[in-house]
Amino acid sequence: MSSLQKLDKREINLNHQQELKRLSNKHQLEVGKIKLEHEKQKNQIKLQNTLQLNGKHTEQTLKLAKQANKNEKILESAQENLNKTTQRLKNEKIKTQDSHSEELLKLKTNYDNLALSKKEKNDFLMQDIDHEANIHINSLQRRINAKEAQLKHSSQEDLIHLKSNSEKTKEVTKNSYSKRQMAQTSKFQNALMLQKERNSKQLTGAEKKHQVETIKREEIYATQDKSLLDRHLKRQKQINKLHEKRYGKIFKRNESQLQYLLSNKEKMVSNLRQLLKKEGLKELRLDKDPFYKYQKISPQVSVNEKKDGYIVSIPIAKDEANNLKLTAYDREVKVSFDRNYDYSNVEEDGTRGKLKRVETQITKIPVKTIVDPKSIQKSYQDGQLIFNIAFA
Repeated sequence: MSSLQKLDKREINLNHQQELKRLSNKHQLEVGKIKLEHEKQKNQIKLQNTLQLNGKHTEQTLKLAKQANKNEKILESAQENLNKTTQRLKNEKIKTQDSHSEELLKLKTNYDNLALSKKEKNDFLMQDIDHEANIHINSLQRRINAKEAQLKHSSQEDLIHLKSNSEKTKEVTKNSYSKRQMAQTSKFQNALMLQKERNSKQLTGAEKKHQVETIKREEIYATQDKSLLDRHLKRQKQINKLHEKRYGKIFKRNESQLQYLLSNKEKMVSNLRQLLKKEGLKELRLDKDPFYKYQKISPQVSVNEKKDGYIVSIPIAKDEANNLKLTAYDREVKVSFDRNYDYSNVEEDGTRGKLKRVETQITKIPVKTIVDPKSIQKSYQDGQLIFNIAFA
């Protein structure tokens, strides 16, 4: 064996050891990734549980807040209705007081007008009586003057007699006039008193009627107000009872769900641990399977020395080289790798499971120049599968 062959063997061994180290490092990285993914899944499950609990809690609090807002709106509407009724009662009370004062003013004005009209009538009557008395006195004076003129020629005794008679008649007329005047004034005063009594009676009757009506209306308004308040208080009590019942039911339901989750927490954690153990064992078993050795194909494309084609080199074990194929079309090179998956599993209780599957991994590489798919040549050198493709 020559020294060159020995050097080639050493290089091959070194390359093979480096490849084994690289594959072991890659395997360790993949195991670490799987562990991280399991940890992420575990954290996600925990997050989902906490989010579900928080979501249910927030839903309940939102429902309670909505119910409280509804109750507050109902209370506000009832308070507004109560304020409106009290304002309406106040307005009606003011209106009745105004109408009562107007009626009183009307009655007073009517009474004053009647008194003035009667006074004017009596004044006119007195003036007529005075005028009649003056006319009568003037007529008597004229008669006396006439008789004096007639009796000037008669004796002095007849004159004295006539003077005495005239004085007597004058006194009689004066007495009758004073009596008639007294009778008229007394009649007017009596009529005035009667009218005052009637007006006072009418005023007292109207005031009594108005007071009775106002008392009745106040009683009606008080009963309405009381009934509204009682109804509002009953409604508020019913709403509070319903709210308390619903809150109690929701609280019990949440407590039961929380207790259920807390009771199943240990079971979930233990199930997750067992699942992780099983998955770890599966990964250790599958680690020995060649199916998982080549999860990614890393082809390298370069132009050859003659610059009339491409060289595609792919690092792969020799026993897996037959499963890799290369095709080309136009400006694209396609590498396909067929992987045979044969996995059998034996559980602790003795149950066996077997899975057979063929998978194909495809990698497409774009190139600048159009290639000839009929010119593909395949070779294997130093752990590299090499394809030569000529330009079209």
